[in-house]
Amino acid sequence: MKLGQRSDDIDQHLRKEAMIWKQLRHENIAQFYGVSFQLGGRPAIVMKWYQKGTATEFLKREPPRKRFEVVIIHTLLVLS
Repeated sequence: MKLGQRSDDIDQHLRKEAMIWKQLRHENIAQFYGVSFQLGGRPAIVMKWYQKGTATEFLKREPPRKRFEVVIIHTLLVLS
């Protein structure tokens, strides 16, 4: 999404992404529950909570090889 983009375009993009994520089922992908607008009207993605922390914390904690694997998986998902 780009700065200055119309709200209708952003809503349409968010709905498309949500529908794709809702269909994903894989042990390495967080379970998607939905989208909430309860945080000041801005969209927030709601997903399963994991006790080991956020993706950012995981990437900081794990060795470079493991981080590289995560980036590759993410890239493949985005490109597919």
